[in-house]
Amino acid sequence: MHHELLGRSDDGSSGQVPLGFPVNFFGTTYSGMYVNNNGDVTFGSAYSGFSGLNLAAFGNPIVAVAFFDVDTRAPATTPVSHGPITFAGRPAYCVNWVNVGYFNNGADRLNSSQLILVDRSETGAGNFDLVMNYDRLTYEPAGGLTVGYSSGTATYVHPGSGVPGALGDANTTTGLIRNSGGSGHLGRYVYQVRGGQPTPPGGPPASSTASSCSPCPASPSPSSNCSAAKATNASSPGPASSPAARSSPSASPPPSACSRDTYASPRS
Repeated sequence: MHHELLGRSDDGSSGQVPLGFPVNFFGTTYSGMYVNNNGDVTFGSAYSGFSGLNLAAFGNPIVAVAFFDVDTRAPATTPVSHGPITFAGRPAYCVNWVNVGYFNNGADRLNSSQLILVDRSETGAGNFDLVMNYDRLTYEPAGGLTVGYSSGTATYVHPGSGVPGALGDANTTTGLIRNSGGSGHLGRYVYQVRGGQPTPPGGPPASSTASSCSPCPASPSPSSNCSAAKATNASSPGPASSPAARSSPSASPPPSACSRDTYASPRS
């Protein structure tokens, strides 16, 4: 399978990438999406905003996995990668924000999260799952991480989004790696999208942890169909990014070893 790298970037985006299967997101069917460096994907156009993401006022279809000002220009970080995979026996498309740093060239605290769009057309045309995986969130911006999705009008915001210290690893109660939704794996949240309507993840608390962390795609190709050039935030589509000053790092512990099976293992 052919996998892509965004290249070392601050605020960059891919061109439109083909998913390999259609997805019905709030009544509109898409065959591709844009992968954005700052922890989100969008449908319709790329997005280079880096702060102030207000999902309720964004105005365009977006899925925010762990939105913050991601910066992968430092050599100790890993560029964002994406590509087609098979997940639980179904066609899927995976995006890795694994070992990514923060603006400006920050690499002392690296975050790792992942989005997998899983074809579930066996349950109905255009049906799919959004699987959000979290392995390490040791950096949070001053305004907190943002997680959720929006159709441009309908919005879901994960509890704790935009709240400083709520979703990072340091929070042993509400941190994303400490909980789960719709899965049996800590750090995994499954949103089922049926008939175009996403269902926020629910279900029993996760009880399983595992010993491996193998991001997908495991060996992305160095080739890329998008520019690694610095994006200008002034040209960002959508009203959600305000020209606020970039935030300074929040106090968080140093990165810990990867120890959770949150990457592309079969769903429970």
